[in-house]
Amino acid sequence: MEKGQIKLYYHKTYGGAEYLCSECISGTNEGSLNSKYIVRIDGDIKKDTELFIKEDAEKPDYKKAYECLMECWDSFDDTQKAILDKELKECGLY
Repeated sequence: MEKGQIKLYYHKTYGGAEYLCSECISGTNEGSLNSKYIVRIDGDIKKDTELFIKEDAEKPDYKKAYECLMECWDSFDDTQKAILDKELKECGLY
């Protein structure tokens, strides 16, 4: 890749929103919404495309959030657990 170029990784949310992200989820080619550069590409790409640039690209404290979730894990039903499980994987927690 040439200087000034950024590789982008595709990510689609459960709701159908589509993004190109400057970082991928660890160990995959799936785009991470924790990237510094995120381009939303769903809808009419000629008029709806948006570029998000995070000024502070530091990652949130997922470890603390994970610990909090584990403390109340048994209170979630199976559907909620499945959704949370997938989201935790996307964050790279496991």
